[in-house]
Amino acid sequence: MIVRVLVLFLVAQTSNAFTAPSALQRTRRVVRVEAAKPKSGALPIGCAQGKSLAEFQDFASGGSIALGVLVDKKGKSWRIVGADGTIVSVSSSNINYVDSSTKGWTQILDPAPALEECERVAAATLGDAPELARVAWETLLAVEKTAPIRSLPQLAELIFGSPTPCPESREDDEGEAASASLTAAEKWANVAARYATYRLLRSSAGRAYFRAVASSAGAAPVYRANTAAEVKEALGGLTKADAQRERWKSLAQELKDVVEERRRRRQSRKVESNGNSPDGFSSGDGKSASSDQTKATDEAAMGSALQDLEELAVLFDPSGTSERYQPGKGPGNNSGGAKDKAPNFAAAMLGRDALEAWPATAEGAFRLLVDLGHWSQHRNLDLDRSGLGRGFPDEVLGDASRMLASASAWPLDPLAGARVDLRGKMQVYAVDSKDTFEVDDGVAAERLDGEAGGQGRIRVWVHVSDASRWVPDPYSPLAKQAFTRPQTLYLPCPAPLPMLPGPLVAWVMSLAPPRIVDETTGPRADPAFGAVSPDSSRGVPALSVCAELAASGALIPDSVKLAATLIDPPLRLDYAEVDEMLEHGLCGPREPDWALGELETVARRRLAWRRQHGCVVAQTPSVRVKAPHGESDPSGPVECEPVHGPEHGHGGHGGGGAFVSPRSEVLVTELMVLAGECVGLLGRTHGLALPYRANPAPPAAEYPSKEELAALDEAFRNEPLCRSAYLRKFMRRTDIKPSPGKHWSMGVEHYVQWTSPLRRQLDLATHWQLKGWLLDEWTKSSGENQSGGDRTPKGGAGLLFGGGGSEGPMEPGANNGKPPRGFFTRLDKAGLAQVLAARSGPARRANAVQRGATQYWIHEHLRRRVASAASTEGSSSSSGAGGNNFEALVLGPAPPSYASDYRVLLLDLGLELAFQGPVGLSPGARIHLAVGACNPRRRTLTLVQVPPSGST
Repeated sequence: MIVRVLVLFLVAQTSNAFTAPSALQRTRRVVRVEAAKPKSGALPIGCAQGKSLAEFQDFASGGSIALGVLVDKKGKSWRIVGADGTIVSVSSSNINYVDSSTKGWTQILDPAPALEECERVAAATLGDAPELARVAWETLLAVEKTAPIRSLPQLAELIFGSPTPCPESREDDEGEAASASLTAAEKWANVAARYATYRLLRSSAGRAYFRAVASSAGAAPVYRANTAAEVKEALGGLTKADAQRERWKSLAQELKDVVEERRRRRQSRKVESNGNSPDGFSSGDGKSASSDQTKATDEAAMGSALQDLEELAVLFDPSGTSERYQPGKGPGNNSGGAKDKAPNFAAAMLGRDALEAWPATAEGAFRLLVDLGHWSQHRNLDLDRSGLGRGFPDEVLGDASRMLASASAWPLDPLAGARVDLRGKMQVYAVDSKDTFEVDDGVAAERLDGEAGGQGRIRVWVHVSDASRWVPDPYSPLAKQAFTRPQTLYLPCPAPLPMLPGPLVAWVMSLAPPRIVDETTGPRADPAFGAVSPDSSRGVPALSVCAELAASGALIPDSVKLAATLIDPPLRLDYAEVDEMLEHGLCGPREPDWALGELETVARRRLAWRRQHGCVVAQTPSVRVKAPHGESDPSGPVECEPVHGPEHGHGGHGGGGAFVSPRSEVLVTELMVLAGECVGLLGRTHGLALPYRANPAPPAAEYPSKEELAALDEAFRNEPLCRSAYLRKFMRRTDIKPSPGKHWSMGVEHYVQWTSPLRRQLDLATHWQLKGWLLDEWTKSSGENQSGGDRTPKGGAGLLFGGGGSEGPMEPGANNGKPPRGFFTRLDKAGLAQVLAARSGPARRANAVQRGATQYWIHEHLRRRVASAASTEGSSSSSGAGGNNFEALVLGPAPPSYASDYRVLLLDLGLELAFQGPVGLSPGARIHLAVGACNPRRRTLTLVQVPPSGST
């Protein structure tokens, strides 16, 4: 039964021991309880049965006060379920109030309506706090002249009255018997009255008339009525607080006016400059432009106030997943011990006695900034507190602008004379998403013998943007920026945040120019830039690896070669275009794009070989989320869709649920893994310090045997996602270390990730190590092999050196003479270990920000979808883009494997979630779920099982 507390404002007569005067009767609230039927499809929150009501400080949401029901205690913390069904862990020291009279009740199945109504009763009571507290004080003094003392239940009965006697006010056997005879509705009436009284006594008005005093050790406090002199002094302070409240409200309005004026000026400047700064760059840090610094003194003070509020608001973290942030000590500081104190202005402006709508917490500061229009309600606070920044320092933008404007600003290429000229020798394909602006890898195939259409040898090439050619100095501003933000952040809102300035990456460092020009890539800064860009006839510098494969798919070690190359601009294709070409036979042996067909054959052969050597092929569904105008337009569209849709080809709708990877993605993925294995082989053979990725195998006793895996394949033949979910629990964490090790889950002996140097700092660092090795070996071989050729130092795997092309200097700043020294100083294993340790913190925060942003907008999409379904009659049982009825696939038990805890996949979204459902659901089962409470800031939601759409 769902219990709903309804508060009615009635005039009541009571017959209790404390007869109230007429003034008290006029202000008395009578709390009544009324039972309501549960909503259709709603399931009870079983874990909340039979526990105590509690108020606590929810520091996960910035220290705000919350109301919940105690579930159980673990150590020094309690688990508390809130009105939205979210369970949080709270330290005992942060629990302010407990009403233990509810302990042991079994009638309460869903506490949400009761908790919400208790909070509403308390809010209504606080609205009349001065009058209620005054009348209660006068009533007590009329009965007992000398400092009367009463317990909380007694004061609650005095202030509110009750439709039934309040047994908790009597501490005897008769009171316990009377309490046991009350219905759940009557009990909750008294609970609501007591909690509202507690809030009243904690308010400034309540403290003016009553003072809490300890009754005995461990017992609940009792309240003493203040003397007339104490009340007079306290009321004088309240008068001052009222004046301060009005003052800060006036200042808040002034702040709002300042924010509006700044927004108007920014809009005006944007129109005048067509939204672009001179070089297509924007600092993007959300701070005032330099022209705003010349404003009047009072406006400068307002700006300082906003900055104070921002510093406090950054602490607002309802999800509780980010690292602790301490003002003045930088992000990610976990030293502890320092309290999060509000800045001077925020401490004065915020608070219960100043502006009750904005409590003196991080959440209060955030709400104020949103109400002022300074921040969006969808502001990414994880990004603000991460220290990764929203833009780039002026020094970094200056270097990028100069490189964009003129080739004379390009750094010297120390390997220009050693590059292998591959222009005109092969077609390079860059396969990626259509909106990708940093093309950092391309693939190609080279026939070594045999005619077109024959069975000759094929050499596979993977060409990677030579990022270290543009950022050769690890101590340059660009390199330091890559350490600060160690990867491109693919955020749903407003756009990807690149590791390095977007225009520089898109137009200079990329293997190919972007297909879509937007605020990330920026415009070309100089009309003459195209004449000197890397995608011109001069060729594109790349760092390339080539190899041959045996018929089994195994890598032939002696065929592996690394080279600094010069290639033709790649042909840009997205995944859908490649799939279409493969599907329609446009990549046959005699077709112009035969190389794509050969590369797909190689990729499938490689995948089969890796599976034979232990590779765990675990399909993991992913969801693509975009909210391009989320921060500028809070109600803007949110797109949420699976990356690869479910295939129901095995037996119709009832069978099959695989999220099938396109052929093009298998092609690209396998060739990138091949490139990583090749560099890992070179590193191990020649003792190079590289960031090797090692993944240990699970104990043989834990991992399924070959027979068990075969049985698993047969059991989940139509539901391979369930097989993947089962195998994922055996996968260990991947370690990155400067010494090689086996990568068990990928089925390779050594692996180095290096094919994305434009979006990952660690890949760029790998390029520095590889280029240092190339430079050292070229220096050694320059006297022996002046004309270029194959240089194999030792062990089979080696390097390719060229003569720098036949047209003289390949690029401005090229050096075709003696190889310069000192450009790429290679690190030993100890030095690389220090680099890996230094980047671990920023990399961890970057991953958390990206994951948190995606989760936030997924929850926001679901929240809107639920709200839309609720606003349309009958839509709660409708499916589709606007309904709240999702077909879900049960993947299996969620760790730890509780009997009623599952991982499920919402098929039309590709979204994997936890679900607390009935015992006995088997992996592969299809159920229908509806989203209940959904809180994007907390990243929490509740799921309830519902009938299929259209059923009765």
